Amino acid sequence: MRDLIEELVFLPGLSGYENRVREFIVDKVRPYASGVQIDPIGNVTASIGSGFPRMLFASHMDEIGMIVSYIEPDGFLRIRKIGRLDDRLLVGRAVEVIANTGKIPGVIGIRPPHLMSNLDDYEKSRHVPTWDEIVVDVGTSSREETENLGITIADPIVFKKDFIVLNNNRYAARSLDDRFGCALLIKLLEEVSKIDLDHEITCAWTVQEEIGAIGGQALSNKNAWDLMFAVDSFACADIPGVPLHFGPCALGKGPILRLMDNRSLSTPGLAKWAIDLARRNSIPLQYGPTGGYTDGLHFVAKGVPMLMLSVPVRYLHSPVEMLDQRDLGGLAKLLSAIARSKMGQTPELKTC
Repeated sequence: MRDLIEELVFLPGLSGYENRVREFIVDKVRPYASGVQIDPIGNVTASIGSGFPRMLFASHMDEIGMIVSYIEPDGFLRIRKIGRLDDRLLVGRAVEVIANTGKIPGVIGIRPPHLMSNLDDYEKSRHVPTWDEIVVDVGTSSREETENLGITIADPIVFKKDFIVLNNNRYAARSLDDRFGCALLIKLLEEVSKIDLDHEITCAWTVQEEIGAIGGQALSNKNAWDLMFAVDSFACADIPGVPLHFGPCALGKGPILRLMDNRSLSTPGLAKWAIDLARRNSIPLQYGPTGGYTDGLHFVAKGVPMLMLSVPVRYLHSPVEMLDQRDLGGLAKLLSAIARSKMGQTPELKTC
């Protein structure tokens, strides 16, 4: 699992520019499902089996980042943010411009203390440069020189990534949200392809989740599924300085049933069924509310019972998102138990 997640993490996939991630996933899942499809917006779906209930498991391919909005006469790049990207994370970063000519390295610098009249006053002001004050330096001195590198307006920009293993069990990297989910669904499809199913399983890898769950909305319009499971991150608050009740779960204590977020609620009847299923399979399960949203919001709006399933992630939407591989193992086990459930164990399709 680690190798697969690491491969996915290093693929650039800004919202609306997911093609490299999509190509990788299609290549991985084609051996396990004959019905691999790419819809007009770019979602990938792969289905196995037939019958009731028709289960959909979805994870998003995209990540937050920036695009080139303007090239200054002196060669610097101006940016626009894509997704919920905190301005505090921008300064002093190494980035990559994903141009047609390949990955072009760049840096986002900051005014050094040597060029300030009084650093103490500057620090006291706690001023954080905002995105509209930021420039990306790609080592050029003119607009023509920058354009000669192959950089054009609207090229995506992503943070230069590392994949860090901490204390053997924890991984930190940019875009673990939601590449871990993409990896889990690849593995789930591989597993269910080897068993006889009495119902339909569809795995979906969606686009543009970070800018409004647009790919999920397109999928929900098909009205093709009876149950929907959104596999995504849970911003946990088990770090100093953050009230735990904002995201009351912790790394290493098991997968999470994400009861609610800023845009939707997991269907209560489905949640109760999943809690019982986890108990019967000896899977430690955490549950609680957090912020953000998932692709599931559009399915709830159309009356499809929906459950948000997660692992806890620290430092969400930063270059050092962190998760615990033991939680990943627990979520993989829970997804397998759900997918294997027989019709007699299927939860009632109700909201309470």
